[in-house]
Amino acid sequence: MTLNQEAMHAFEQADGRLNKVYGKLLSFPLDAADQKKLRRAQRAWIAFRDAEAEYESKGAEGGSMSTLVYYSTAARLTEQRIKDLEAIVEEEVRTGVIPQ
Repeated sequence: MTLNQEAMHAFEQADGRLNKVYGKLLSFPLDAADQKKLRRAQRAWIAFRDAEAEYESKGAEGGSMSTLVYYSTAARLTEQRIKDLEAIVEEEVRTGVIPQ
């Protein structure tokens, strides 16, 4: 039970950080079409993350490990998405597309 709670907490923390980075991207002066693309990409990514976590936890379905695998996978994928979005922010700032 404790491992499940820790995995859930790790995911919640990562999800909170992801929302901050995503919000930062949305706060930049993007035109309406680019904001729409970013929102669509993020919604698709969230659907992928959730589906992937469900898939990876299928082997433990019905058991106590299912929750642990699900949230561990979701946290791992979310951490990677944070890195990806942070890299986008850095590139946009570096190239001058987005002011510092």
